[in-house]
This record gives sequence, C-alpha cells and structure tokens, in this order.
Amino acid sequence: MNLSSMKYKIITTFKGTPTQKLLYGYMLDLDMEEVTLSFNKISRDLKLSRRAVIDNINKLCKLGIIRKIPRTGEDGGSLANKYKLM
Repeated sequence: MNLSSMKYKIITTFKGTPTQKLLYGYMLDLDMEEVTLSFNKISRDLKLSRRAVIDNINKLCKLGIIRKIPRTGEDGGSLANKYKLM
C-alpha cells in the first residue's frame, strides 16, 4: 500500500463530516507533521467560508485528530496557527 492510499485510509477511519475529512486530507497532503496555515489560506484553497474552516478545525481538535498551537508575534499580535497532525 503506497503512502497516498494510506492517507485516505486514515481519513476514512474517523467519524467526521465531509468538511472535516476534507480539512484533514488537505493537511495530510502537505506531507508535514506540523503545518503553519492561516484560516484565510485554507478557506481560499478549499473554497470554504472562513467561519466553516474555524468551526471544523476546532471540532477536529476536540476529536483529537489535530492539535492547534496558537502563535503570537513579537508585538503580541496573532499569527497563523501551527497544527500538529496526530
């Protein structure tokens, strides 16, 4: 079984909405254990509303599928979150 088909097998093993599976698959396709992505970039790439991205990422965190690591700049402003794939 190649790595690509293994990714899709992982996606089908958890019970989630199609949007949650799409978000997780998007992150898996980046081939990194940790990814730094903004809500705006994800919503543009997947053609989802920013609110849908935020809500579904929070649900994936609650399911234990991903872990969100908030980041802040030197001035205290918010930066794009880092996500660790579990």
